[in-house]
This record gives sequence, structure tokens and C-alpha cells, in this order.
Amino acid sequence: MDTPIALSHTVEFVKEFLSPNAKILEVGCGDGRLATQLMKEGYQVIGIDISPEKIEAAKRNGAQAEVADILHFESKENFDAALFTHSLHHIHLLDAAMNKAKTLLGERGRILIEDFAIEQMDEKTADWFYHIRDIVYSMAGNPPGEEKTGMERWKIEHEHTPPLHTQKAMLGAMERRFGNLHSSKTPYLYRYFVHSCEGFPNGSLALKKIFDWEKTLIEKGLIQAIGLRISAKKYFSYLK
Repeated sequence: MDTPIALSHTVEFVKEFLSPNAKILEVGCGDGRLATQLMKEGYQVIGIDISPEKIEAAKRNGAQAEVADILHFESKENFDAALFTHSLHHIHLLDAAMNKAKTLLGERGRILIEDFAIEQMDEKTADWFYHIRDIVYSMAGNPPGEEKTGMERWKIEHEHTPPLHTQKAMLGAMERRFGNLHSSKTPYLYRYFVHSCEGFPNGSLALKKIFDWEKTLIEKGLIQAIGLRISAKKYFSYLK
């Protein structure tokens, strides 16, 4: 579930590359809050997600959404952009997903990915992240359990079958299907506190503080930027 700071952070990314009224396919739309916010900003958005429960929530929130995965989604019209929001690292068949996204785009269409680079985590970043999380969780009545290092906890909590895709894998899949990639790093760890901060009277303010703190530490080179943003145009793939 997104909060104002998380929503605005993603909307800022979309606005950097797409003009209002662009037609967007959001892959992994969840409860539709981002899709609804983008619609308020003037974009045309269709959301898809593999979870029927999330799609029902998305519809309740006013989004145009349907249950589908990217590999089997069909549309009679092309999109100006395919937006993967924190979903690509879960999609097992990366090359197939990029192929399908490409077919859904118009000739001048663009692919946008907002995700995270799991392998960018290091000891200092993990220690900072779990120190804050232990405090927040303790305040919510969920104190930390067995003592482990931050890196150990990160690896355990991100074990997945099949494994989550790395930054290298996602960039590689895009490079094979698109040209002229533009990638950047951004704060991401603050998003892990969205749900826990909701229970506090000033939870949104607390989340904004964590976001600002993470951003400042990244700029000072004290922790790693885990967030990953990638953009590419379909047009340039024809020029390779």
C-alpha cells in the first residue's frame, strides 16, 4: 500500500519521461493507488496484476484494472509506456516479459521500470536499515527476534523460489530487447516501512523523515542506493 511520499516519488519518475495523456500499462499495479494517482495527473492507465484480491482493491480505488500477467495480456491498442512498478524482479521469464512488453508498445513507446537492486545491499546499509526497522517494529509491538547481522537478515528475508532477479539480470534483459538504456539509483528502503508507519498518528511524516534520511545518506556516500530505475525507448531498438 502506497503513501503520499511513495506515490509522489514514483509519479515524479513517470513525469520525467512521459507527457500527460500518455497511455500507460502498469504491470504489477497492486491496489491501484498509483494508477489512480497517475490518472489524476492526466495519464490514461490500465493496470494488471496476477492477484485477484489486489485487482478488486484496485477497482475499489477507482483504477481500471484486470487480472493478468504480462506474458498473456492482450490489447487491441498500443501503449505509450509499459510501467513495471516493483514487479520485474519477480517475473521469472525476463526475456519473454520484455518481448511481450515491446509488442504492446507503439513505435515511439517507452518502457519504464522502478525496482530494486537486491545485490547492492552491503553491511553498512543493512545495519542502518535494520536498526531503524527494529525501532519501528518495537514501537508497533513486534520486537526483533533472534540476533543476526543485517546482511544475514537481508539474505534470509529475500530468499525466493525462483530467486529474485538481480539488477544485472534486469538490465541484461532490457539491453537484449531495447537500446539506449537510461538507468539511475534512488532511495528504496523507506518503502519497507509503509505498512508499519500506517499504524501511527503521524506515520506519513515519519515515513517522509526516513525517506529524507535515506536520501541524505546516499548523497553522502554512507549507504548504498538500493532503488533502481530504468528507461528505454522501443524506437532505439530498431537502430541497433
